[in-house]
Amino acid sequence: MTGGAGSAGGAGSAGGRQRAVNPVYRHVLLPPVRLLTRGDAEVAMDWHLRSMKLLQRSPTALRLLARGEGPPDPVLGQDLMDGLHFPHPFGIAAGLDKNATVVRAFEAHHSPGFVEVGTVTLRAQPGNPRPRIVRRDRDHLINSMGFPNAGADAVAANLATQLGPQEALDPPTGVPIGVNLGRNKATAPEDAAAEYAQIVRTFRARGAMPAYVAVNVSSPNTPGLRAMQDGALLGDLLAAVVEAMEAEPPVRSRHRLLVKFAPDLSPAQVESLVACVLEQDVGGVILTNTLPTPPAGGLSGPDLYRHSSALVRRAAALLPAGKVIVATGGMDTVEKAYEMLHHADLVGVYTGLVLQGPGLLRHLRDGVAARLRADGVTSLAQLRTGTRVAP
Repeated sequence: MTGGAGSAGGAGSAGGRQRAVNPVYRHVLLPPVRLLTRGDAEVAMDWHLRSMKLLQRSPTALRLLARGEGPPDPVLGQDLMDGLHFPHPFGIAAGLDKNATVVRAFEAHHSPGFVEVGTVTLRAQPGNPRPRIVRRDRDHLINSMGFPNAGADAVAANLATQLGPQEALDPPTGVPIGVNLGRNKATAPEDAAAEYAQIVRTFRARGAMPAYVAVNVSSPNTPGLRAMQDGALLGDLLAAVVEAMEAEPPVRSRHRLLVKFAPDLSPAQVESLVACVLEQDVGGVILTNTLPTPPAGGLSGPDLYRHSSALVRRAAALLPAGKVIVATGGMDTVEKAYEMLHHADLVGVYTGLVLQGPGLLRHLRDGVAARLRADGVTSLAQLRTGTRVAP
């Protein structure tokens, strides 16, 4: 595995290193992979996806992996976004499974509380030229991927082959599967809203309507995309996507729509964008994307945590408790996760899985559950009491 947007491992606090969740993975397996892929770190990601595809070909292996892990502590369970059940708050952020080819393998291998695939664009595109993932150091990554993916129709077809009857229900009974949507690089800004809506219709037509939808308007690697964070443009975009989600069966409520924002927003921008989310009455926000790093790319890792956590706190002071906040960015320790869950509902992890290994989500899950029990807290909603606006 190698890096990408979202979380990263390597620091237990803003100023120090943490003990590795899996020392063998961190100190024995990773160094030779780094050496072999020093010319193009994305090669390691390709290797990882190939291994997950091999795993997914064996239903027996998937069942054995799933049976090897006990269920999460019930104290972590939540019903969010109009009835979606999340068995625990730690999930796989968009970027690891761009084309929805290994959802079942990820579920068995990582034990997530949710999986978000993508980013998916309407038409297939190769993304930016390689190499496009840079290891800045052992704990930080810079990616300039540019939404490489097979296109909405192909990704929806991939997902449809993996969704069972339980996901066709509303709410689905399995781990929630979300799809992250983006804009094609060549699309004019004035056509973006219609394009995002058409992606939703494509998934519906393929029988692969996800449990929730996330719109990405904050990647630094698609020219002009971040301009969609303007209040007026964002309002038009959300209205178009909501219309597509609610147009015909299987209907997905507007409360199943999330928006992913950048980490470098000013307080005034945060207030404006939160006002737009409330005006459109969509489900909530994902905070945050990678940190723009000139001349190109976005930074993930411990340095992103300071930015993402500040934005999460700001949003929590503005959003009512019924609106979902998904925190991403540097979430690689139980201490960080426990603090963040005072303000956020869910935590998305990406780079942390790369740098700490596949046991990270279970480590965070079990560690936070133990903290809740020790502190006498009976639910994650109780943990957030006093930090969110009353509904």
